[in-house]
Amino acid sequence: MSHASGTQILRLSLSVSYIAISHSSRTEATSRVLILSGGVDTCAILAAARELGVTFAAGVTVSTGPNSPDLPFAIAAAEEAGLLHHVVHVTSADLVGTHLPACVKLLNTFDGMTLRNSLVVAAAMQKVSTTLLYSCKVSVHKHTHTHV
Repeated sequence: MSHASGTQILRLSLSVSYIAISHSSRTEATSRVLILSGGVDTCAILAAARELGVTFAAGVTVSTGPNSPDLPFAIAAAEEAGLLHHVVHVTSADLVGTHLPACVKLLNTFDGMTLRNSLVVAAAMQKVSTTLLYSCKVSVHKHTHTHV
């Protein structure tokens, strides 16, 4: 008897999720945005989505300064995928002052790793919803999986 590996299970789960997103009546390709950090996780998610035929209207990357290490990777990934790419420039003070209280309350945690990643997701979602006016945001990273 053959057992599926963890990678196969993850790939299947991801495929099912993306197919559900692409077939949802709530999401049109013209309103779907991927929060693209440029890290391995989001670049792999973007590649898997493309492989499954799931498209996005744009990618959004949050940058906390000119030396954001993953920014060049996010730019390259968006370019390779042919995505319109928006970069949201914020300072660490902006993230903490604007988004920390809401993230702590919503997530009911003070865990530093969870909050660090969630602050960036919150900044991206705020920009997408208020300025860019897209209605569906998809974010995938180690601590937060969001489809709104």
